[in-house]
Amino acid sequence: MRKTFSKEVEKARERLDQRFRTEPGDKFGLFRLASPTTGATLRVIVGGGEAWAKEGMEGEPWDHVSVSRIDKCPTWEEMCFVKSLFFDDEECVVQYHPPKSSYVNNHPNVLHLWKPSVTQIPMPPKMCV
Repeated sequence: MRKTFSKEVEKARERLDQRFRTEPGDKFGLFRLASPTTGATLRVIVGGGEAWAKEGMEGEPWDHVSVSRIDKCPTWEEMCFVKSLFFDDEECVVQYHPPKSSYVNNHPNVLHLWKPSVTQIPMPPKMCV
């Protein structure tokens, strides 16, 4: 995850929602961004791995970004846009397709980006991706 967020991202930080109240410079929070393709509002919730243990999560910490729209799931272009804002260009992040028995769907129009905070995600050979 980026060490700091851009001025554009910081301007989109939601300061009114008490559940996600954060300060500029925090590596977590709620952001409302305009889609680069349609202008629709993207609701982006960011959690850096530094809060992982504090929130009672076990195992290696993960950076997490969820992206949602009111009307439909975010598009590939929108997910790429969000990835570019919150992660460095050379970081590999993933969208998981877990076993069906592990599905959790708390919101029908949300997609997630995940990255372990410490280890690197293995990737197939470059020519395959």
